[in-house]
Amino acid sequence: MDQNLREATEAGNISLLYEIIVRDGNVLRCFDEVEFIETPLHIAAEKGCTRFAMELAKLKSSFVRKLNHRGLSPMHIAIENEQQTITMRLLKVDKDAVRVSGKNDSTVQERTALHIAVENNRHDVLRVLLRSLEKSDYCKEVLNGQDEDSNTALHLATSNDYPQVQFIPP
Repeated sequence: MDQNLREATEAGNISLLYEIIVRDGNVLRCFDEVEFIETPLHIAAEKGCTRFAMELAKLKSSFVRKLNHRGLSPMHIAIENEQQTITMRLLKVDKDAVRVSGKNDSTVQERTALHIAVENNRHDVLRVLLRSLEKSDYCKEVLNGQDEDSNTALHLATSNDYPQVQFIPP
């Protein structure tokens, strides 16, 4: 990644982002050409740069579903780093972001954002994800989604003795 773009991303500097785009209108295109790559949206999600993350998601909606070299989407990164605002805003940009599964990584093998929220004991994020799912026509599909060990997010919550996690079917 271009060093100036990395610095703009880590600082959440939208003005600098657009200066970089003026100099090189294709600066964000290269990320689409690689299957697994850390995009600026991954970094913004990790750093908690909400406004910058949303600007990127508007400019390059493909970044919302892009997986990094660890098989994590920006949604996964936001949840892992306790970035609830970014998690909620990514859902507004792409309601299907909750369905993006990681690829063959030992910690995200076929796990959805629900799995990760439960594993990280993130009840606040889980509530947001469930509220978003309630309004979808694929709610049951996601709630019943199984990881490679055939566990749903509810299975994980139960096996980890998280009684405060409640799944309320629509």
